[in-house]
Amino acid sequence: MGVGPRCSLHTFCDASADAYAAVVFLRAADKENVSVQLVQAKCRVASLNKPTLPRLELLADTIGVHLVHSVLEALRWN
Repeated sequence: MGVGPRCSLHTFCDASADAYAAVVFLRAADKENVSVQLVQAKCRVASLNKPTLPRLELLADTIGVHLVHSVLEALRWN
């Protein structure tokens, strides 16, 4: 039986005192090969009033969710 590659989306979010970011990768795997491709990424500079690190992590997660939603909408998977 010839089954095509299994695909999955992976999202990574992170923040530091100066900036926060999120990336979305597409991973495709079959019996012999694994391929990982960057699909979309976004970063932002932290505001001058220096929010707390947990707040910046939450902001990174928020843009990560928006990226996943836009990728799924573009792929029409949702």
